[in-house]
Amino acid sequence: MEAYHTSRVCQAVFLLLSACVSRPALANGATPAGTQADFSRQVSTLVTAYCPCAKCCGKYADGKTATGTDAYTRGAAVAPKLISYGSVLDIPDYGRCVADDTGGAMRNAAKRGEYHIDVRFPTHKEALAWGRKRLTVTIWSSPP
Repeated sequence: MEAYHTSRVCQAVFLLLSACVSRPALANGATPAGTQADFSRQVSTLVTAYCPCAKCCGKYADGKTATGTDAYTRGAAVAPKLISYGSVLDIPDYGRCVADDTGGAMRNAAKRGEYHIDVRFPTHKEALAWGRKRLTVTIWSSPP
């Protein structure tokens, strides 16, 4: 079990570091084989927003995400059955972040076969200002 956990941690670190490095493009705009682009997909999804407050998180408003990271940093809640924790997401108007949390709305959407991502803001005012958006999101998954 420890080897599996270490492997997943190494993959998550790889993705985070890879997200910070630009990939060279070939003349036709494609990326070379073996780069992070080989592990991406795009989905049309509802993107809502939340913050770590009690109004948004209820009894789970403890300042930590489902994966134990700081809930006051940028990130996203997903349905882990559709988008693995540690996946890097490129979200229009929000930027690049890591899937590190979950919520009932995301899991319920997954049961219906729909994607739903909840982006995280540090304040309730910012989360409300985001509203609800239908966006095409790029998901960078862990390599096999």
